[in-house]
Amino acid sequence: EGALAAPVDPSTHQITDEIFGGIHASDPSRLLAGGLKGVPRLVVPGGLDLITLREPETVPEIYRSQPFVRHNPHITLVRLTRDQMVQVAEVMAQRLNQATAPVIVAIPAGGYSFYNRDGLHFRDLEADRAFVQTLRTGLKPGIPVTEINSHVNDPPFISEILALFENLVKASKSS
Repeated sequence: EGALAAPVDPSTHQITDEIFGGIHASDPSRLLAGGLKGVPRLVVPGGLDLITLREPETVPEIYRSQPFVRHNPHITLVRLTRDQMVQVAEVMAQRLNQATAPVIVAIPAGGYSFYNRDGLHFRDLEADRAFVQTLRTGLKPGIPVTEINSHVNDPPFISEILALFENLVKASKSS
Protein backbone atom coordinates (compact mmCIF):
# COMPACT_ATOMS: atom_id res chain seq x y z
CA GLU A 1 0.00 0.00 0.00
CA GLY A 2 3.06 2.25 0.12
CA ALA A 3 2.52 3.24 3.76
CA LEU A 4 5.95 2.10 4.98
CA ALA A 5 9.03 4.09 4.08
CA ALA A 6 11.56 1.71 5.66
CA PRO A 7 10.54 -1.01 8.14
CA VAL A 8 12.53 -2.92 10.72
CA ASP A 9 11.57 -6.60 10.44
CA PRO A 10 12.70 -8.03 13.80
CA SER A 11 10.89 -11.37 13.78
CA THR A 12 11.09 -13.48 10.65
CA HIS A 13 10.05 -16.75 12.31
CA GLN A 14 7.05 -17.12 9.99
CA ILE A 15 9.48 -18.28 7.29
CA THR A 16 10.56 -21.20 9.46
CA ASP A 17 6.94 -22.13 10.09
CA GLU A 18 6.23 -21.82 6.36
CA ILE A 19 9.05 -24.22 5.45
CA PHE A 20 8.51 -26.75 8.24
CA GLY A 21 4.74 -26.68 8.81
CA GLY A 22 4.44 -24.49 11.89
CA ILE A 23 1.27 -22.72 12.96
CA HIS A 24 2.48 -19.17 12.24
CA ALA A 25 3.43 -19.85 8.64
CA SER A 26 3.87 -17.02 6.17
CA ASP A 27 3.16 -17.36 2.51
CA PRO A 28 6.01 -17.45 -0.04
CA SER A 29 5.89 -13.66 -0.44
CA ARG A 30 7.39 -13.14 3.06
CA LEU A 31 10.49 -10.94 2.65
CA LEU A 32 9.61 -10.31 -1.00
CA ALA A 33 6.77 -7.79 -1.25
CA GLY A 34 8.52 -4.74 0.20
CA GLY A 35 11.80 -5.59 -1.46
CA LEU A 36 10.21 -5.85 -4.88
CA LYS A 37 8.52 -2.47 -4.35
CA GLY A 38 11.82 -0.80 -3.51
CA VAL A 39 11.27 -0.39 0.24
CA PRO A 40 14.56 -0.37 2.22
CA ARG A 41 14.57 -2.74 5.20
CA LEU A 42 16.50 -3.92 8.19
CA VAL A 43 15.88 -7.65 8.69
CA VAL A 44 16.57 -9.66 11.87
CA PRO A 45 16.28 -13.46 12.14
CA GLY A 46 14.26 -13.13 15.37
CA GLY A 47 12.61 -16.41 16.36
CA LEU A 48 13.90 -18.01 13.19
CA ASP A 49 15.61 -20.87 15.08
CA LEU A 50 12.39 -22.64 16.03
CA ILE A 51 9.18 -24.11 14.68
CA THR A 52 5.98 -23.07 16.44
CA LEU A 53 3.66 -26.05 16.84
CA ARG A 54 0.60 -26.91 18.90
CA GLU A 55 0.40 -29.18 21.96
CA PRO A 56 3.31 -31.65 22.42
CA GLU A 57 1.19 -34.65 21.43
CA THR A 58 0.55 -33.04 18.01
CA VAL A 59 4.25 -32.55 17.17
CA PRO A 60 4.97 -34.55 14.00
CA GLU A 61 7.17 -37.60 14.48
CA ILE A 62 9.89 -36.11 12.26
CA TYR A 63 10.57 -33.38 14.89
CA ARG A 64 10.27 -35.46 18.08
CA SER A 65 14.01 -36.10 18.40
CA GLN A 66 14.79 -32.36 18.31
CA PRO A 67 14.96 -30.20 21.45
CA PHE A 68 11.56 -28.74 22.30
CA VAL A 69 9.94 -26.56 24.95
CA ARG A 70 6.32 -26.45 25.97
CA HIS A 71 6.01 -22.69 25.79
CA ASN A 72 2.43 -22.67 27.12
CA PRO A 73 -0.43 -25.21 27.21
CA HIS A 74 -1.15 -24.75 23.50
CA ILE A 75 2.27 -23.93 22.00
CA THR A 76 5.29 -26.20 21.64
CA LEU A 77 8.52 -24.78 20.25
CA VAL A 78 10.93 -27.10 18.43
CA ARG A 79 14.57 -26.08 17.89
CA LEU A 80 15.82 -26.29 14.31
CA THR A 81 18.73 -28.54 13.46
CA ARG A 82 21.85 -27.32 11.69
CA ASP A 83 20.54 -28.56 8.32
CA GLN A 84 17.17 -26.90 8.86
CA MET A 85 18.88 -23.60 9.73
CA VAL A 86 20.86 -23.87 6.48
CA GLN A 87 17.62 -24.42 4.56
CA VAL A 88 16.05 -21.32 6.15
CA ALA A 89 19.15 -19.23 5.30
CA GLU A 90 18.95 -20.35 1.67
CA VAL A 91 15.29 -19.28 1.43
CA MET A 92 16.01 -15.93 3.10
CA ALA A 93 18.95 -15.23 0.80
CA GLN A 94 16.94 -16.11 -2.29
CA ARG A 95 14.16 -13.73 -1.27
CA LEU A 96 16.34 -10.87 -0.01
CA ASN A 97 18.45 -10.99 -3.18
CA GLN A 98 15.39 -9.88 -5.14
CA ALA A 99 15.17 -6.57 -3.26
CA THR A 100 15.39 -3.44 -5.39
CA ALA A 101 16.21 -1.21 -2.39
CA PRO A 102 18.86 -1.40 0.33
CA VAL A 103 18.61 -4.27 2.82
CA ILE A 104 20.64 -4.80 5.97
CA VAL A 105 20.58 -8.04 7.95
CA ALA A 106 21.37 -7.79 11.68
CA ILE A 107 22.31 -11.06 13.40
CA PRO A 108 21.90 -11.35 17.18
CA ALA A 109 25.01 -13.46 17.96
CA GLY A 110 23.78 -13.93 21.53
CA GLY A 111 20.72 -15.87 20.37
CA TYR A 112 17.69 -15.58 18.07
CA SER A 113 14.88 -16.47 20.48
CA PHE A 114 14.03 -16.53 24.18
CA TYR A 115 15.31 -20.09 24.71
CA ASN A 116 18.39 -19.63 22.51
CA ARG A 117 20.79 -18.09 24.96
CA ASP A 118 23.78 -19.41 26.90
CA GLY A 119 22.64 -22.01 29.41
CA LEU A 120 19.16 -22.49 27.95
CA HIS A 121 17.57 -25.34 26.04
CA PHE A 122 17.87 -24.05 22.43
CA ARG A 123 21.47 -22.81 22.44
CA ASP A 124 23.13 -24.44 19.43
CA LEU A 125 26.08 -22.37 18.28
CA GLU A 126 26.95 -24.75 15.43
CA ALA A 127 23.45 -24.46 13.93
CA ASP A 128 23.46 -20.68 14.36
CA ARG A 129 26.91 -20.36 12.73
CA ALA A 130 25.76 -22.54 9.81
CA PHE A 131 22.79 -20.20 9.32
CA VAL A 132 25.01 -17.10 9.28
CA GLN A 133 27.61 -18.67 6.98
CA THR A 134 24.97 -19.87 4.51
CA LEU A 135 23.22 -16.50 4.56
CA ARG A 136 26.48 -14.59 3.99
CA THR A 137 27.43 -16.91 1.14
CA GLY A 138 23.98 -16.75 -0.47
CA LEU A 139 23.36 -13.02 -0.30
CA LYS A 140 24.49 -10.80 -3.14
CA PRO A 141 27.46 -8.57 -2.26
CA GLY A 142 25.40 -5.41 -1.75
CA ILE A 143 23.49 -6.82 1.24
CA PRO A 144 25.51 -6.40 4.44
CA VAL A 145 25.21 -8.85 7.32
CA THR A 146 26.10 -7.28 10.66
CA GLU A 147 26.63 -9.55 13.66
CA ILE A 148 25.84 -7.92 16.98
CA ASN A 149 27.25 -9.54 20.09
CA SER A 150 23.99 -9.51 22.01
CA HIS A 151 20.77 -11.51 22.38
CA VAL A 152 17.80 -10.48 20.22
CA ASN A 153 15.79 -9.54 23.33
CA ASP A 154 18.50 -7.51 25.07
CA PRO A 155 18.66 -3.69 25.09
CA PRO A 156 22.15 -3.51 23.48
CA PHE A 157 20.85 -5.37 20.43
CA ILE A 158 17.91 -2.99 20.12
CA SER A 159 20.23 0.02 20.38
CA GLU A 160 22.50 -1.38 17.68
CA ILE A 161 19.69 -2.15 15.23
CA LEU A 162 18.17 1.29 15.77
CA ALA A 163 21.52 2.85 14.83
CA LEU A 164 21.74 0.62 11.74
CA PHE A 165 18.18 1.57 10.84
CA GLU A 166 18.89 5.30 11.16
CA ASN A 167 21.83 4.92 8.77
CA LEU A 168 19.66 2.91 6.36
CA VAL A 169 16.96 5.58 6.32
CA LYS A 170 19.51 8.40 5.85
CA ALA A 171 21.22 6.52 3.02
CA SER A 172 17.94 5.74 1.28
CA LYS A 173 16.81 9.39 1.47
CA SER A 174 20.05 10.60 -0.06
CA SER A 175 19.93 8.18 -2.99
